[in-house]
Amino acid sequence: MSSDLPSESFKVLYERHFDMVYRRGWDSTLGGGIWWENDEKVGKNACVNGPAAIAACYLAKATGSDSYYKIAKEILDWEIENLYCDDGAIDDNITIGNNRSTYHATYNQGTFIGAFMLVHEKYGD
Repeated sequence: MSSDLPSESFKVLYERHFDMVYRRGWDSTLGGGIWWENDEKVGKNACVNGPAAIAACYLAKATGSDSYYKIAKEILDWEIENLYCDDGAIDDNITIGNNRSTYHATYNQGTFIGAFMLVHEKYGD
């Protein structure tokens, strides 16, 4: 009986796809961060960067590579610099021209907190 599962391990696929997303999505525009859309490159959103930081932490655990924890920390540092508010909320996005959307989706708050919890497990601060 044939299997619909890929011939490569899920860990290898996970690593390949994360690396692809990070390479094409992260750049120094707006101080870093991952683009919401790669074709238009209009803004960088919390709903992309928070989950990417979480994925990087889980990939670090799966592969044993601390380089993914460094990526997660880099993403969180960018979110703090560009989307974090004095009251602890995370703004939705920042666009070219440094315009910030002050919409505060619970999803964005949750992925920000979740990413920080995973980075804290590694670094302890």
